[in-house]
Amino acid sequence: MKSVVALAFVFTAIVAAQTKPKDVDGWGKIKWGMTVAQAKTAYGDQAQASDGTGGRSTRYVEKLKITNFAVGDIKMKVSIETLPDSSLIREVSLALADEPQSSTRGSAYTDLKTTLMQKYGRPTNQEKDQGERTETNTLTWTFPSTVITLFWVETKGLDFGVLGLNYTATDKKALGVL
Repeated sequence: MKSVVALAFVFTAIVAAQTKPKDVDGWGKIKWGMTVAQAKTAYGDQAQASDGTGGRSTRYVEKLKITNFAVGDIKMKVSIETLPDSSLIREVSLALADEPQSSTRGSAYTDLKTTLMQKYGRPTNQEKDQGERTETNTLTWTFPSTVITLFWVETKGLDFGVLGLNYTATDKKALGVL
């Protein structure tokens, strides 16, 4: 009987340790609704002001950047972004710090995918598209406050590609209307 109770306790501890978050309300030290000034304070000298030309988003404007951020062994650059004419953070984008070869992008994609799955569980959506000249891999985790997207696009034969990881605040006003 004692061994059954002990086994049940161990099983419960394992399940509890694997519990994935019900919500994600930002990235790292940044919580959605923080101002750029608050994020700068949270990251100190690590975060530098941006002239707004960095980042890859067409919707958001980069306000702060971290040029050498380690995710395990992967060196990344971080773009902390707002809507135009706003100081409230709405998105954090990460990209590889250097322009590596496709094998390095592939390895980084696999490592990030594994880490994200360990932290957030299985992705909500997974897409893979192999076109004639490009291959696209996209993983998405959807939470009430945040959408996390890991993507890797590789152009065949040119050794050119893009690897990115975006944490985007959910537009709660739009949710209320739909």
